[in-house]
Amino acid sequence: MTDRARMRLLVAAVSIGLLQLLLQLHRPQHSLHQHHDDSPSPAAGAAAAAAAAADAYAAAAGPSSAPLVDVWILAGQSNMVGWNKADGQPMPQLCAPWPGEILAFNSTGEWVDAVPNVHTGIYDYPDQDSCGPDMAFARTLIQMGAARKVGLVPTAMGGTNLFQHWAPGGQLWSNMVGRTQAGMHQMAGRGRLRGMLWIQGEADGAGSMQQAFDYGSNFTAWLAATRSALSALHPQLPVLMVIMMIMATRQRDIALPQLLSALSALHPQLPVLMVIMATRQRSIAFPHIDIVAAQQRALQLPGLFKLEMTGFEFYPMDVGLPGGEAELVHLTKAGCAALGVAMGYLVASKDGLQCSS
Repeated sequence: MTDRARMRLLVAAVSIGLLQLLLQLHRPQHSLHQHHDDSPSPAAGAAAAAAAAADAYAAAAGPSSAPLVDVWILAGQSNMVGWNKADGQPMPQLCAPWPGEILAFNSTGEWVDAVPNVHTGIYDYPDQDSCGPDMAFARTLIQMGAARKVGLVPTAMGGTNLFQHWAPGGQLWSNMVGRTQAGMHQMAGRGRLRGMLWIQGEADGAGSMQQAFDYGSNFTAWLAATRSALSALHPQLPVLMVIMMIMATRQRDIALPQLLSALSALHPQLPVLMVIMATRQRSIAFPHIDIVAAQQRALQLPGLFKLEMTGFEFYPMDVGLPGGEAELVHLTKAGCAALGVAMGYLVASKDGLQCSS
């Protein structure tokens, strides 16, 4: 079977699930005063089609000789880690392990089959029933034909800011660079560094107003230092950033064609994917989060791709505020899975990122 025929088969198998997922992403989020029912989660509608697509792709692809592992760095705060044990949801099928296909560079410096949560042991994160967007992201890349195998290098830590904790030369930054270099060295030519997923910004919105206003310049310096440190592995590391959202509900929906057309600016650079922070019902815990989101949106850097976080499911949690107000701090398991699929779909839809080995 030709590559074109395999891709047609894969697209047919996954299109229904993607459509269901996109429809779910554009539904308004529940407020803190609404009760959750037993309806399917945002990612549940895509799970069955995703599993079928995986089987179809595996059957169509046939044998191959030692495909390269596409390696992605995971960096940022707790929503990159996944902190959703308390959301009351089961683990989505989209986050299920895929032995031999999705790998993780673990806390002891070994490549192993990835399982949720891939950050277990990193900065003493416990082994608990939670997930980030990473597993669904990797699964989507494979199912969409953008990778044959995916390797994840977890380096995120919750509650950390960009102006101090992630500053170039500091512990978190040095650990991220060192773990990436060590992981690629262990690949011994079997892997290629493809990019970074960056979900961070809440902590910069919890400090002073000046620290929030400095986010843009701090990130620009941080990205330059990171790309310089990893230049031997990739000439200009791309990043995908998820952006904090503050638009009114009726304005928040994002046109998928607009997102896809923005991908053309990435080629031939490896993407950095930045998630722009959501701001709805988070302003008490993070009083300047809208400033950080505005700084993230204003960034215009080569190889930086941005995705809005609003529209993905959060769960209310008590963060110890006066009066006992609950805030939407962390994504649910379904929210993380849906975000991972959206990120993977955008990367996979770029022609230059289609699998070639």
